[in-house]
Order: sequence, then structure tokens, then C-alpha cells
Amino acid sequence: MKKRYWILLIAILLILPLAHMERKKTLVVDAKITDITSETHLKQIIRSIRSKMNTGYNNLPGVPEFATDDRQASKVDFTGTNNQISGVDEADIVKTDGMYIYQLSNNRIRIIRAFPLEDAGLVMEKTFEENAYYYQMFLHDDYLVLLGNRWEAYQPEEPEGENDDGDPKADEPIGGKSMIWWGKSYQRVVVYDISDRTQMKKVKSLEVEGYGMAARKIDNKIVLVTNKGGYWGMYRGFAEGSTDGSANDVNLSDILPSYRVDDEKAKLIDATDVKVIGIPDSTDMTTVTTLTLADGFDTQMEAIMAGAGTVMVTRENLYVAHQQWPQYNELTGFFDGSVVTEIYKLNIENGIKLLSSGKVDGYLINQFAMDESDGKLRVATTTQKYKQNQEWETENHVFVLDSNMKQVGHLDGIAKGETIYSVRFTGDRAYMVTFEQVDPFFVIDLSANQPKILGELKIPGFSNYLHPVDGNLVFGIGKDVKVESDGRLVTGALKISLFDVNNELSPKEVDNLKIGSEYTYSEALYDHKAILYVKSKNLLAFTINDYNMVVSSDDKYSYTNQAIFVTVDPNGDLILRGEVNLRPKDAEGDYSIQRIVHIDNYVYLLSDKMFTVLDIDTLAIVKQINK
Repeated sequence: MKKRYWILLIAILLILPLAHMERKKTLVVDAKITDITSETHLKQIIRSIRSKMNTGYNNLPGVPEFATDDRQASKVDFTGTNNQISGVDEADIVKTDGMYIYQLSNNRIRIIRAFPLEDAGLVMEKTFEENAYYYQMFLHDDYLVLLGNRWEAYQPEEPEGENDDGDPKADEPIGGKSMIWWGKSYQRVVVYDISDRTQMKKVKSLEVEGYGMAARKIDNKIVLVTNKGGYWGMYRGFAEGSTDGSANDVNLSDILPSYRVDDEKAKLIDATDVKVIGIPDSTDMTTVTTLTLADGFDTQMEAIMAGAGTVMVTRENLYVAHQQWPQYNELTGFFDGSVVTEIYKLNIENGIKLLSSGKVDGYLINQFAMDESDGKLRVATTTQKYKQNQEWETENHVFVLDSNMKQVGHLDGIAKGETIYSVRFTGDRAYMVTFEQVDPFFVIDLSANQPKILGELKIPGFSNYLHPVDGNLVFGIGKDVKVESDGRLVTGALKISLFDVNNELSPKEVDNLKIGSEYTYSEALYDHKAILYVKSKNLLAFTINDYNMVVSSDDKYSYTNQAIFVTVDPNGDLILRGEVNLRPKDAEGDYSIQRIVHIDNYVYLLSDKMFTVLDIDTLAIVKQINK
């Protein structure tokens, strides 16, 4: 027996390193940063990518996320935007400086006097007629910064000469396909001087070609991340030349982003301003731009030949995550490998400098899946591997990367068969919620390089957002779940959970609230900026939309929109304070509450049609103004 035992042990020890090597093989990354020295150099790299690349859409840009300001100097107590990182502001549709509220709705900006209450009312309103749509903003002192998109349709050049029939040449589509959908999208930034709140004076504008992926404000510096997809240029290369796209010269205007300052003519970013790290998998261009809100409005730009998805920003560094999805193998009928995320690290303290990159297995759910602490980046991911029985095998991970983006710690095998629904890093702890049929809530220790699970709790439902509060409490906002008689799992009412993590080895759900029905929806489930948490009052507020079916022959649905107010008691209780519905019966227009703002002893409910002030303690309406 002893001899057989030793033979078995030796076999296991020999196999394990091989399995580890196989796992690591997909994460080998050439992290060499290449500075482009000329246009010819850049064209050579693009041709190389073309020759290896198929025409599949495997690197589409991620869903944009945008960012505002936290708190301006004011004698009035007020609560700013619910940001991920302290001191790094995220833009939103509503801003306040404690005296005024700035509301952006339907391409219209409103400035509202909010405090003192007796002077409350609309001060200024401006509708933008230009060919741009503004959707978020920053506020800094007497500057209001609007973020928007502008689309510029492609205008083909007039062909010259005549055809074989003697008629003028017609503009022919490339490869026999219409060019009508081609054009350029620009991330547009406009800075207004609002020192006189009754009027807005435009002082600066900037456009960067691409789709806005993220924006932040650090002190008086705006940081923008835009992504220009390289598919048009790749398609033109394939359509006009040989099957590998290598027979034609590269049109750099298809690849390099253009930009425009004020009313100047658009220019291409210089090829020598492009950085290439490792071996790119596409010709996507991610541009990082900084704009300083001061005299001169200093602007700096740097482009990386890489896709962009999730973005996380600290006061010193910016991280851009780009997910590389597995390719479908037509011969085997399976997907080769699993999702891998490459993360680029840039320093933005003084200028913009690409530092390094690293790779981790899996994909990121949102910006909260990344966090920096003591120079180390912590990343939470979910991996999906396609099995031959037509199913996906999932598990979850936490990686720790050092300041050079080298992996120094890895916790794997978290909640196999489930996926991450929310994660929150705080100091040397991480809180994670995964879900398949129940909601495991994990407490993870990050005090050393190697993460480890301290405690786990399983309850029905899931949380889409986690928020640490004073003491040892964490609240989550998500949905309840229920099992139907046929075994199907369906989502139920909106659910707020309060977790006690004082005993990290045994976290507990000490209270929960269920609001509405399975048809209840809240923007807070996917946008943390829609959540108001007033720390001094232990008050949580957000809006819900409820769709209730009226039992009748027509099976009609009734729609309600409400502001929900909940006290998060430090003793471990959730208390539903009130539900406020502002929509008058049979009223026309949009009365849906867009944001809830706290100033002094009041909360302000903002819709497109109405401005309502509530007493923060009693929730009684003290003032209401129709716009």
C-alpha cells in the first residue's frame, strides 16, 4: 500500500505543474511598448495585423460609461455624485454645487436656483440645436462642461472623368456595398463660463473621433477615453485588395483618430503619437485626452492601438480593459479557448504616459471589477469555457497585479457554475456577489498578495450594486428570485439587502426590503450614479418604475414612477421611509424622476416637467415648480 501511495503521489506532482503550465500559456503577453517613429512604421504594423486578421466582429467596443463632480467648496451641506473613487468625479445628468442644480435633459440644460429655498426657481434654460447630442456633464467652479456625441456622415468625393458610355462616372460603392452608413462619430466636449448663472458663454470646444468610453474629472482636469474602431479601414483593405488586405497602401485616415479644437479644421493625430503595446489583435485606436480647466485650456492626447471596454481611473493612473473573445472554430464547432482581458495602465498625473499592460483570464462586469490599492491592481473576473456538451463552464476569480502589471496573486474557483453580479473593493477587503440560483455573498481578504475567501453567505436573489457604509455594514441593491411550480427560476421584486460583515468569517444578512413586483425596475440596478446616499442622515434614495398589469379584457399595464427613501440604520435595520409619486393624473409630458439631490435639510426631485422639494426628515412637499 505504501509503495502504491507513493507512486500515486509522484504522478499527481508531475501532472499538476503541467496543468498549471497549460493554464498559464494563454496569458503570455509581450508587454513591449513600441513608439511609432513614422507613418511608414505605423502602416507596416497595420498591414501585419491585416494579414493575420479575419473579418469577424470580435472586438466591438464596450458599452460607454460616463462620469461628475463630487463636492465644491460651500457652506451648505450637500451630497455630490455617487462616485467609485474618492477625489475622482464622474459625470452625470444632474450636478449641484449646493446653491444651484444643473440639469441636462433632452439636449437641454437648465440651471435651477435651489438654495436658499425661498429663492428656488428656474434661472436659465438653453436648448442645443446643433448637430450634437449632449447627455452628461461636469461642474467645476464657474465652468460647466458638457459631454456629447456628434455624427459626421461620410461624403464621398466626386468622381472625375467619364465611363465607357461617355457619361460622367458615378461614385461606386466599395466591394459592391453601399457606403451610406459610413461616417465618423466624435466625442464632443464644450466648456461654458457660467460665472453669471443667467447665461452661458462658450469658451472652449474639443472633439475627438470615436465613441466616448469614459470620462473623469480630477481637480480641474478632465480625462476622456474614446475608441475608434478599425473595421472600416480593415474592410476597405480587404474589399479593395487581395484577400489578406496586404496589396494596398494603408489609408491612415481610416485608422488614426481625428480631432478638432474650437472651430479649427479637423486634424489627424500624428502617427508618432501612437503607442503599440505587444502584438495588437485589431487596428482599433483608443485615445486618452486631458483638458485642463484653466487659462489656455491645455490639451494633451495619446493614442494606443488597442480596443477599449471597461475603464477605471484613480487620481494618478488610468486603466483600460480590453476583452479578447474566443474565436469560433468552424472545423470543430467549438469556441477555441476562453475570454482573456488585457489591461493597459497609463499615468495621468503630469501628461499622459503608457506604462505597461497585463492579462487576466475572464471578463469584467463593470468598472467596480477593478481597484487600485498600494500600487497594486485588483481585478475580479468571470471565465467561461465552452464544453463539448454544448454548455458553458463558468467560475470566478480575483487577480492581484503589481505596479508593473505582473500577476502576484490569484484566487480562482469562486462559485463554479455562477457568474459575478456585483463586486466592491474597499481597503484590504473585497465583497462579491455571484448568482445562478441563490446569491452567494463573499468576503475576500486582500491584505496579502494572495487573496483568500474569509466568509460566505447564501441567500435567495442577487445584488447588482454593493455599497459599504459606516461600521461593518454593506447594503446591496438587486432583485429577489422565486422558483415557479415547474422549476423555472424567475426574478421577483426589487430587493435591498443589508449585510453585517463584523464577523468576516460568517457574514449575515441582517435585514432586507422587497419593493414592488417582478415588473419593478430601477436605474440603480445598472447605474450607481442614480443612487443617493446621504451619510449624515443614513438615507438611501433612488427611483423605481413599476409596470403592473391591470386585470381586464385588454390586459392593460399601468405605469408608476416613484422615489424610494430608505433609512439604513447603523443598528442593522432597513426602514422604508416613503414612496413619492409625482405624476399628476392625465398629465402630459415626462414627469419621471430623473435624479434625487440632497442640499441642506431638503431633497430635490428632478423630472423633465417638474421640480419638487421635500423636507429630508418628514418627506413632506415644501415647494413644487412646474417647468
